[in-house]
Amino acid sequence: MIGGFRVRLAAAIALAFTALGAAFVAAEYAILSRVFDSSVALATTGEIEAFGAIGDVPGCAGEVDDGVVCSGDGAGRLLSETIGSGFLAWSLLILAGFVLVSAVAAWLIARGTARRLGEMAEAVGAVSERDLSRRLRLRGPRDEVRALADRIDSTLERLDAAFARQERFLGNASYELRTPLATGRAALEAPLTQGRLAPEVEPSVRRAIRSYLRMEEAVEGLLLVARVGELGDADVEAVPIAEVLARTAGDIEGEARERGVRVREGVRPGLAVCGSAPAVDVAVRNILLNAVRHNIDGGFVRIDVERAAAGSAVAIRVENSGARYEAEEALRLLEPFNRGVASRKGGAKGILGSSGCCNIWSF
Repeated sequence: MIGGFRVRLAAAIALAFTALGAAFVAAEYAILSRVFDSSVALATTGEIEAFGAIGDVPGCAGEVDDGVVCSGDGAGRLLSETIGSGFLAWSLLILAGFVLVSAVAAWLIARGTARRLGEMAEAVGAVSERDLSRRLRLRGPRDEVRALADRIDSTLERLDAAFARQERFLGNASYELRTPLATGRAALEAPLTQGRLAPEVEPSVRRAIRSYLRMEEAVEGLLLVARVGELGDADVEAVPIAEVLARTAGDIEGEARERGVRVREGVRPGLAVCGSAPAVDVAVRNILLNAVRHNIDGGFVRIDVERAAAGSAVAIRVENSGARYEAEEALRLLEPFNRGVASRKGGAKGILGSSGCCNIWSF
């Protein structure tokens, strides 16, 4: 793209110089021809008396003898045409050289401008939502290009500050909400497990506990979103998928056993992904938790990991016995706080898992 801009800019500059040079040559030729014709006409006005036998003279009416008068109009026109054609030929030759020089100069000018724009494009391309601290800091003369780079730097500073405030707010709000939610749920679970509730009150208490659990899941999702940037800053390394799945399966084993969900793994040994180990752990854990929670009691979760058909990417496919989703609804599951129609009706847990995983994988 920068190369195309460079060519167009050089062509525009060269064409402008060529047009100006051609206009200058045309104007100079027209003025010189007019002045020369006027001068020749003025010099040859009247009669010229020939002295002696001068023979045939161009522009004379006939044979020139002693004492015959000869007109000089024809000789003047011939002289004007000869000088004019010679001047035009030299002018066109000079114009051709001027065009060549202007093309080279235009290319050098365009290359310098395009190089600075290329530096800007490279610096902007290095900026990501993971790292907004990068700045262009373009060097060179203080012109329009430098002003544009400075504006981009100031915009990045404001975005960096805004994202930092958002992450701090999410983290602080989530931490502040976890304790009262856990306390409220424990206050309801204690009399329920001890059998101190009246039968007619027990269904309402169970619904309230489920609501507390959903709110806790929402808070965990907010914490996940706040931690995405921190996880992305970790060192990038080769993370063995088999080890990650083994750890995650152990973490969710208790919840899967409570619902009677069987977890089956089909992982090819030796497969690894390049990324941040904590981020991969969080992403895989949320995917498997969603597979267990968005499921039916006594169902199954099947995990297949294999190398993708193209390239060296690793494909993780998770399948469960839960409700089926159409393609459009499945895409909406990746939106924050969207748990699907079946989950909203059935009260399944699991919020922000898919959205958080997408944010992590984008790093």
